[in-house]
Amino acid sequence: MIVHLPCWEIKNQGRLFRPILMDNLNSEAVEEQFCTVDEMASILKITRQSVYNKIHAGRAGFSIPPYVKVGNLVRFRNTDYRDWYKKLRMNGS
Repeated sequence: MIVHLPCWEIKNQGRLFRPILMDNLNSEAVEEQFCTVDEMASILKITRQSVYNKIHAGRAGFSIPPYVKVGNLVRFRNTDYRDWYKKLRMNGS
C-alpha cells in the first residue's frame, strides 16, 4: 500500500523512503548493493544469530565479511564480501 505524502517521502508497507539527491553523491555510491544479515547468513550457510554473535565478538572481517551500520541496521556491502572471500581463498590455499 502506497500512501501519498509530500513529494520527498514515500511510505510503503510501513517503511519510509526518501529519494537520494544525485548532486550530493557520486554514482558509484548509489549503485552499491548491500546484503541484510539474513541474506549474508544464507550465503555463508550459518544462522542469523551466528552472524550477530560474530559481530558482537568483533570477528567481522575475519570469520564474516566487514559490515556497515545504516542507522541501527547492519548491512554488508557486496564489494566487501567479494574482497573478503578472495582473501579467504588466498589464505586457505
